[in-house]
Amino acid sequence: MDNVFGIEVSIITRLKSVAPALVLPSNIGSAANLVGRTDLVHWMPGLFTVPGPAVSTDSSDDGRTIIERQTWIVVATTVFDRDVIGLSANYTALGILAAGVINALSGWIPQAGFTTLQLISRDGPQPNDGGWVELPLTFETISTIVS
Repeated sequence: MDNVFGIEVSIITRLKSVAPALVLPSNIGSAANLVGRTDLVHWMPGLFTVPGPAVSTDSSDDGRTIIERQTWIVVATTVFDRDVIGLSANYTALGILAAGVINALSGWIPQAGFTTLQLISRDGPQPNDGGWVELPLTFETISTIVS
């Protein structure tokens, strides 16, 4: 492995190829691309990847082979309509996006040297003062790093 964040591109490519029709492929990418932007609602609905924490779970005696448990977060986002009575209408699109992400990534192998991605947690919807609601979905995979 030459890049510990290398599977992010594979995850984004997978999401673009199977995402629900309500999200434009241009609105699927790395959350790093959103840093410093003020026009975030123009990127919604959207799916954005964030590398999560990684933990080394085992290593060889010489330390050159490491087993690493990586987490990857996909944040589904939609515009939040404050005029809608009841939150369920706001969450319909978010629920469709979340189901699409789960169906696309659960059980999928992102690259050689990694195990299948498994959904390990889904937070509740998080309305934001900026006019959108987001839903983080956390996946886990295990990789073997040989140096």
